[in-house]
Amino acid sequence: MRWYHVFAFLWVSQFILACQDVTIAGAVAEWYFTRSALHQDIKASLKTLETLVHILQCLNFIL
Repeated sequence: MRWYHVFAFLWVSQFILACQDVTIAGAVAEWYFTRSALHQDIKASLKTLETLVHILQCLNFIL
């Protein structure tokens, strides 16, 4: 049973790191491809954050 907990810990920690990478990649991609004023950059970051929150809410529902 101990191996199961170790595996689950590693899987969850890597999933959290992957969510971080996806969030940063989405914000950078939105910034790079829009190249507009500063308020658009903030709007893109908030949209990416909303997406991450939605994903986490779905995962909470699954768990």
